[in-house]
Amino acid sequence: MSNVSQLTSAEDCLDQASEWLAKVDRGLSEEEQRAMQEWAQANPNHRRSLFEMAAMWDSMSMLSELSAMFPLEEAPAPRKSFALPAAIAASVAVLAISLGFLWISNNVLQQAQFKTAIGEHSQHKLNDGSTIHLNTDSRLRIDFTLGERKVYLEQGEAHFTVAHDKRRPFVVQAGDNTITAIGTAFNIQLSKDQEMELLVTEGKVSLQGPQTAKPENEATNTLPAPVTTYLSAGQKIASSEQAISSVTPVESETIDGELAWQRGFIVFDGEPLQAAIAEVERYSELSFTMDEDIQSLQIAGFFKTNDMDKLLNALEESFGIMAERSEQSIHLHQP
Repeated sequence: MSNVSQLTSAEDCLDQASEWLAKVDRGLSEEEQRAMQEWAQANPNHRRSLFEMAAMWDSMSMLSELSAMFPLEEAPAPRKSFALPAAIAASVAVLAISLGFLWISNNVLQQAQFKTAIGEHSQHKLNDGSTIHLNTDSRLRIDFTLGERKVYLEQGEAHFTVAHDKRRPFVVQAGDNTITAIGTAFNIQLSKDQEMELLVTEGKVSLQGPQTAKPENEATNTLPAPVTTYLSAGQKIASSEQAISSVTPVESETIDGELAWQRGFIVFDGEPLQAAIAEVERYSELSFTMDEDIQSLQIAGFFKTNDMDKLLNALEESFGIMAERSEQSIHLHQP
């Protein structure tokens, strides 16, 4: 009976040690680290089993990490026991199954697709604690693994508030542009012709833009390496297939205006009417045309994204601009 009892105890210790080592291998949270230390201190055999299993893995980095966590514990020589080989064999099998399960279930931590209709915006909380706010007529997909948090902005505009995780960078692919962050907040707008605008509202990000369209060396047909640009809070940059603009500073009031869409508003501060109406069209099924002589009129004010009538009334009252409506379009002109 005593031999059976010792065998069961050894198996239990090694099974639990295997599970802890699997967690150490993928990275312990602070709560898990405290729980592991409590488990190791509860019984001398627990710590001994941890070192024995780490030695079986033949991992110096794992042994080094355990030594740092338990500095007074020396890696013991293997215990001589007829029960140990069977216990280790059983534990290795359990560990292999556990690692297989971890790889299958956790290597892909989250995959999802989000999209909004014209005039709609939505907010999504991700399982890493990050938040995505999606603007009108936008589409993206996410692919989170153990090593990386990848987001593909396929169309439209999104604001990202990124949870801090140094081991898993947060990478957004927007057209041919790659934006990388650790813990920060930024806004990306991607037009239908793949022009991209990046505004950083918190922290820092890096931008790797597209390669130039023409070869750097026509003889070898080689392209120059993409340029990496770093931006901090209160800075913005634009990128197209042809060029990347210089980094420009943005005042806090301007940032509030550019992010007003999250509250359901559009803010104009002296934009030409043509540019202002192009922004309005993003929130409407209607298309706009206008006479050439009013295209450069400067517009200021804020409007609800779902209140077209208020905008048209303001144009008429302030500038005498009339709106001729048809079923799917509006033509703007002065009498």
